[in-house]
Amino acid sequence: MARVTSSSWATVCAAARPDEAYSLTRAREMTDFAAALSRREDLTVRMAAVLLLDRLYRLYPDGGRALAAVEAVSCDDSGTLRYLRQDVLAEGEPLLLPEEVVSEIFLDNLKTATPWITKQANLRLLTDFARSGQSPALHIATHLSNLIKVSDRVTVRHSAGNALLALAPRLTADQRNEVAVELCRGLELGQQEFTKYIPDYLGRFALWLPPAELDEVLADLHVNLSSSDSRVTASVLDTVGVIYEEYDAYRSRFPEADEAYRRERLLGLLMRGLSGIDGATRQEALYVLGRRVFGSGELGRHEKRRAFMLTERKLLSAQNEFPGEGLTFYYRAAMLGKLYRFLTEERLSGTRQTTAPSPSASGRGWPSSPAPSTPSPCPTRASSRPSATWAMRCCWPSTSSPGRKRPSPTACGGASPPCPWRTCST
Repeated sequence: MARVTSSSWATVCAAARPDEAYSLTRAREMTDFAAALSRREDLTVRMAAVLLLDRLYRLYPDGGRALAAVEAVSCDDSGTLRYLRQDVLAEGEPLLLPEEVVSEIFLDNLKTATPWITKQANLRLLTDFARSGQSPALHIATHLSNLIKVSDRVTVRHSAGNALLALAPRLTADQRNEVAVELCRGLELGQQEFTKYIPDYLGRFALWLPPAELDEVLADLHVNLSSSDSRVTASVLDTVGVIYEEYDAYRSRFPEADEAYRRERLLGLLMRGLSGIDGATRQEALYVLGRRVFGSGELGRHEKRRAFMLTERKLLSAQNEFPGEGLTFYYRAAMLGKLYRFLTEERLSGTRQTTAPSPSASGRGWPSSPAPSTPSPCPTRASSRPSATWAMRCCWPSTSSPGRKRPSPTACGGASPPCPWRTCST
């Protein structure tokens, strides 16, 4: 494996810092630091210095000091560095690469002997070349999908995934479908060290597919969810969770009628995983429900409320189906922690709704008006439907420990808990 010097690591770490960490004074200091490193003999150090100088120039042009340092970099020993310097000095102009250079980049990126910082620079060149409109977009997209699946460096995989998502709008519908199918095939590898990075990018890339092709991808995921390999089903559940969380972007790209809303179908896939054939599948389903649904920072309150109203009965019935799995208890506890936080926020906000809201084609996919605040009827009356919060308080305390479960009062025929709404009388 190629050796990366400490100077190169320091430059890369500096380039990875968030923009807020660079004040004008700090940016000038880092410019001088990178300019000094750009005169080193080590190729990887010079390449990392050019990438850092480019970012600093984008943040603070500052009279062109960074560009002057980039222009002085010696690049006689590397074609990648030469084109990278040309790209930085072009200041955003489209980059044109000869066909033989593109082929060489494809070969270098798949070699384990190529330093990862060189692969990062190559991905930068391919991304800017794709913006020119004269590049083989499908060939580049296929190459990026292969890097996501087989690259030996995590940083290269993430860079390739982000580059693929940036390239997605420039692909035609049939090209997007071909890349999505290729990534779906990658889920079937069954090797967790390779497949665990695919779902995050496959899920977001699939949302660029037309409705018919997206339905085909979901059908393919449904089939793979029946696999006997828990590593495959875990990757499928992760992909479903990403699509569920990011689905609002799809409705803005491909407006459809409310009847075509797919989040219920995605929740059905997660519920199917919750009753999987092995503990690893059930644990992954619980993890995805907690992270991508009830604990998501992307979903609004209407989305989470609808998800809970659609899944509460299944969650209640599945909590004691497999009592002998100790590790599943902790996955369930983590999911319930996210769910309880959501329910607490709902109660503190005064929202009380016992029916799932309907999807809307406007905004983020849900009505923006607040939910009705009329108190629900007392759940102890036979004619009323128990509210979601009452069901949680009544039926779920039995999950407080992994040992012997305490049956709920209603299951034993005892008295029902008091009505949670203050306006009701029991």
